[in-house]
Amino acid sequence: MRGVVSLLFTDIVSSTRAWIEYEAEMADDLARHDSLLHEACRTHGGQVFKHTGDGMIAWFPEPTPALRAAAAAQHAMASGTWRVPGGIRIRAAVHSGAVHARDDDLFGPTVNRSARLLGRCPPGGVLVSEVTAGLVAHQMPVEFGLRELGRVQLRDLAHSEMVYGLTAAHLVEVDPMTVTTSAPTPQVGLLPAVDSDLVGRQGEMTRVTDAVRSKPVVSIVGAGGMGKTRLAIAAAKTLAPQFGDGVWWCDLAVIGADSEVPTAVLKGLAARPQQDRDSNEMVIEHLGDRHALIVLDNCEHVVNGASRLVTAIRHRCPNVKVLTTSQEALGIGGEQVITLSSINAEEAERLFMSRATEVRPDLVWDETTRADVGELCVQLDGIPLAIELAAARCRSMSPGEIRDRLDDRFRLLRGGRGQVERHRTLHATVAWSYGLLGDDERRVFDRMAVFHDGAALDGVVAVTGLDEIDAVDVLDRLAARSLIAVVDTPIGTRYGQLVTMRRFARERLIERGELDEVVDAHLAWAMGLAEWMRQAVISPSEAVAFRRYLAEYDNLRAAVSRALVTGQVTTALRIVSDISLWALCRPNYEVLDWVDESFVAAAADSAIGARLAGQLAELAVYAGDLPRADRLLANVADASNGDAHCDRATAAKLLWAQGDVDRAERVLLDCITTDPVEDFLRDFYLLNVANVRLTMAAPEDRGWGQSALAAGIALVARCRSHGGQLSRAVTLAIVGYLHLDLGDHASSMAVAAESAQLAQELGAWFIVDLAQLGTAESLTEIQMTPEDRLSAIRWVRDLLAEAVGHRNHFMVRYMLGYDVALTLWRLDRCETALLVGAVSSRLHPGRFDPLPADAAAVVGPEVMSSIVARAGELSLSDAASCALAALDDALARFDDDPSQMPAASG
Repeated sequence: MRGVVSLLFTDIVSSTRAWIEYEAEMADDLARHDSLLHEACRTHGGQVFKHTGDGMIAWFPEPTPALRAAAAAQHAMASGTWRVPGGIRIRAAVHSGAVHARDDDLFGPTVNRSARLLGRCPPGGVLVSEVTAGLVAHQMPVEFGLRELGRVQLRDLAHSEMVYGLTAAHLVEVDPMTVTTSAPTPQVGLLPAVDSDLVGRQGEMTRVTDAVRSKPVVSIVGAGGMGKTRLAIAAAKTLAPQFGDGVWWCDLAVIGADSEVPTAVLKGLAARPQQDRDSNEMVIEHLGDRHALIVLDNCEHVVNGASRLVTAIRHRCPNVKVLTTSQEALGIGGEQVITLSSINAEEAERLFMSRATEVRPDLVWDETTRADVGELCVQLDGIPLAIELAAARCRSMSPGEIRDRLDDRFRLLRGGRGQVERHRTLHATVAWSYGLLGDDERRVFDRMAVFHDGAALDGVVAVTGLDEIDAVDVLDRLAARSLIAVVDTPIGTRYGQLVTMRRFARERLIERGELDEVVDAHLAWAMGLAEWMRQAVISPSEAVAFRRYLAEYDNLRAAVSRALVTGQVTTALRIVSDISLWALCRPNYEVLDWVDESFVAAAADSAIGARLAGQLAELAVYAGDLPRADRLLANVADASNGDAHCDRATAAKLLWAQGDVDRAERVLLDCITTDPVEDFLRDFYLLNVANVRLTMAAPEDRGWGQSALAAGIALVARCRSHGGQLSRAVTLAIVGYLHLDLGDHASSMAVAAESAQLAQELGAWFIVDLAQLGTAESLTEIQMTPEDRLSAIRWVRDLLAEAVGHRNHFMVRYMLGYDVALTLWRLDRCETALLVGAVSSRLHPGRFDPLPADAAAVVGPEVMSSIVARAGELSLSDAASCALAALDDALARFDDDPSQMPAASG
């Protein structure tokens, strides 16, 4: 086909973001969109001949039908029902002229001009070219009109032309300002050259480009090295076609004062400043009513000057958009702030691999190398610049070798990208940010380096010597500069530094000789915090104290290390003792290694030493290290000496290490306490002793159990009255076992559910597992119907998997030796039942065996001998994996038809 036709171009507004956020909905809506547009064109005598991504091109023999079709299409979009929030909006443009047909497509200047015209159309509108407007001047339908919008310069075309907006009752009326009415020759300021593509940041890229389209001022903020400039360059390139008067890059890093900002911007605009004229006014006059994007890079050291100029541009240059990069926002009206933080693990690894391949194409990306890269990127905090500098080292080192040398990262990571000096080394990048701080800001920034994984306000106050209000003021300024992270948590706001920032700040403390002073202040703060945590037991503050323990775990460990290094052994013992109760609830077995056993043994005859020995011994039992528990308790006296701490440690020794339940009970009953925490702990231990007694007693000898149950219920009531959520949860768990021992399964499961819910809210996984184990044992004993039995199997299987995930070694070992072994035996997985039971017995000798007395005979002596040999080689983790595989196999087999399960026995 060759001749004069009228072309209708359409395009969906913001389709890229819609596809990213609503892929499934967008797929459905696009099909409906296509159908409606085809119908509109066909009804008015047109033909769709091409789809352009999310738009269409149709041709019409005459211009008037093309206008009718465009109006019908907009009406269909506006009145349609869509799945994508906000609906589907389109642009439309009509232009007429000669076209050339080839291979089922149209070519020529008319096609190109139509595409350029569509790019100027706002959402919901229909733009009409000067040519088409002339053709319909004497045949315009009465229901339509054409509004003159002014002259525009279409990209890549030599001359400007008049553009019209189609008007009708149901159409969006196009504002001339949105189409750009001025007609200067478009110019494009040179964007900085980059030698590699942007990797990652796709989400931020979309946010920036969308924000620039909808907001007058957009600021990309973030700490040094986060890739603000690189992102701004990529966004500017993407947005360039939408600004007829160009995109202009203005680098403010080269200036040193607020007053120099206008001159630097004039230089970026390729305009010459004049000495006798105000530079701000010259910028405004130069921009005028142009449709342009101005990018101000590196505003952090001249924020005030940049803010004043951008405010003036915003109010007096309505068609100009401003994109800035800075370590803090400009703080002006209409500003959209987009904060860059560390990139995620996947993006970090892709960035490293991309940059490393550029310098070393032969690098082999096997599983080991990828694992090294993953660890390296985590240690570099996901900072793009740091990752790129590390990748550059691949010329002469492997990723693993680079990772192993990151303790000296500021010397290692050199030789950076581009021409900007502060990007040549990681140290220079951080130093640039640090150099912009005031003395009070540097003091807080430096001293925060002693905190591991952040701090709450009380910690910052303790190491800086500021009061709370002054500290918050400085923290707010550091946060505004992206030098600290502010995180909301259930127990209040926390302030943190990236590892790279911490290392830099620590170097400054060392340079000034202040490190020891600050570390000692940190130790004093940690000691006071640990003491408060212990006093919070059985109080309304209990839940907050446990959550605080979890948040400050690394800080507490560092404080203990500092105390030991400086010879303050008693302080170290006290901190560990004060937090040991919380360590049991998580559990955190690493606490066992914070203090050498010899220090505990040397202090065993003191209250603090005896208390810690008992607490750590109990933790060692749960960790599966019975020899350590024996060693810890070896120096604790065997008889009560009237000290509550020593008495409880003695009871722990008798109960856990020697199995002497009677003597443990007598020591606890003789224990006299005045401290409410110690009083609770003594009664809780007595409840545990009663539970052990009931478990060991024959059913006919459990009549006294009702009094133990009453004592447990009373202890729960005491916890409730004092507001202790965690103490109530763990006490309820033991009460649930007392109900179980007395044969009341319904009450046992109800109490266990309450216990698990309370502990689950706090993340006290040991208590959660402990409570749910009681439910598992109730379900295992009930098993009234095949469905009940299947439910019990599933409960046991899931609980074992959770205990493995929580690193709850005690629970895993106990379950393998009892609930899991019994369940597998009843499923005729006899060999697996004997195997996991043997592993449990090896790790915890003397346990009650739930399997039948003739269990070994069932499998035969040869098989049993093989099972015993294999059990001697398996770890607890191996045995758990074996049990889970067998349980999964049984569930897969019997899930559809529980009646096919073997009859319950054993």
